[in-house]
Amino acid sequence: MIYYPKKNTGPAAAVSIALYCGAALMFLISELGVPYRLVFQLAALVMLSFGIYFTSRYMLTDYKYVLKDIEKPDDKISFAVVKVNGKRETVTANFYLESVYVFEKSEGVKAFETKHGKIDKVYNNRSNFKTNEIYSMAIEFNGMKVLFLLELSERFADEIRARLSDLGIGGEDKNAGENSGNNS
Repeated sequence: MIYYPKKNTGPAAAVSIALYCGAALMFLISELGVPYRLVFQLAALVMLSFGIYFTSRYMLTDYKYVLKDIEKPDDKISFAVVKVNGKRETVTANFYLESVYVFEKSEGVKAFETKHGKIDKVYNNRSNFKTNEIYSMAIEFNGMKVLFLLELSERFADEIRARLSDLGIGGEDKNAGENSGNNS
């Protein structure tokens, strides 16, 4: 099963255009012979850099999520996050669903850490800048706790929940008792 989040470039385009216009304005101001010309040019460069980042990250990059059964002797279920840039696709994460210890609607990284304990690494695998369809999927990998922020439809999230339920993994942290004492 493959899911492509619906692309909405509006908010990212607005931020990008504002940053490009701000960079042009700062550069023009620096050319008017004002004191501290270098400060205005540096501000223009920073704004231009962030504009390019927003354009490349949220307008030119998509993600797709792949949930598949692997037909090997183990009959495991694999989940992959694929970054799509034009015709080029790069698998950024690929793991078995049995390594997931929490899957839930996202309330933010800080709220997640408060509820489930410290996270070692966070990956923001969303296609859109502003969206309400964000889910948190936490896995344990090489002794590290890794959190993926995913942009999923309710239908695709239900499919993942069903597969996790078949594996005996619920939405709650299976190590919650251990983690609650480690937060102090």
